[in-house]
Amino acid sequence: MFQPAALLNAYRTAREASNTGDIVLVASDQSPDISGGPRMEYAKHLRKVFGARASAFGMWRYSAHSVVQLPHDSDAMWLVVDVKGLDLPVMCVIYVTPYEIAVGAN
Repeated sequence: MFQPAALLNAYRTAREASNTGDIVLVASDQSPDISGGPRMEYAKHLRKVFGARASAFGMWRYSAHSVVQLPHDSDAMWLVVDVKGLDLPVMCVIYVTPYEIAVGAN
């Protein structure tokens, strides 16, 4: 549903606006819109919405960069998707890695 270019553009926009690479992207399965902001601001939002249960979310303790063990200047982010009918959002870490396709590869 979410195109890689749209995720990366949302991440880079949020990173520039907030002057940090520690970003959470937020989306919904009901809309193609993607917003983003600093991880700790989103963690505060989680505490308001989920109360004490919010402490179970890994993003309190770990940036996306530390989860995938990448330098903080690389493109790595939490993606949170609110799915209709679920009590908790789906959360995962997405990161960009360069790759090369070998000429003549099958």
